[in-house]
Amino acid sequence: MADTLGLEGYEVETAKNGREALEKIATRSYDAVLSDLRMPELDGVGLLSQT
Repeated sequence: MADTLGLEGYEVETAKNGREALEKIATRSYDAVLSDLRMPELDGVGLLSQT
């Protein structure tokens, strides 16, 4: 999905797990976040509840 969005001209950042995603969200704002529900260290529901 990241490759496809990048090819369409979108700026894309990825995270290896929910904790890394949470750290990235804390440092800048995003227009959209796509998250997997099942991720290591912090799942998608946990990520949503902590943002």
